[in-house]
Amino acid sequence: MLTEVGGQCTADADCPDGVCEAGACTRACEEKTPCPNSHVCNADALCEAVPIPDDPGTCTAAPSGTPLSGWPALALLLLLAVSRRQLSSVSTPAIDR
Repeated sequence: MLTEVGGQCTADADCPDGVCEAGACTRACEEKTPCPNSHVCNADALCEAVPIPDDPGTCTAAPSGTPLSGWPALALLLLLAVSRRQLSSVSTPAIDR
């Protein structure tokens, strides 16, 4: 029995499209013949499995950096707002004419 794209193989003859690469069946791909779900068309125009992260709870679309990477800017803005408020509350002497 032939194995579909992504299935395990040991030789090209194990795959319906005759391409066994790195132990998995693959096939040529292009816009008219896209890869099945969970596969992408690689630089060699072959379907390749999308890598699954080691920790399934990890979001691969998360922004880089630490969660608190913006705190220095926030602290600076808060400091400026407080100092500005204090300066505006100081009464200025009236100018005599």
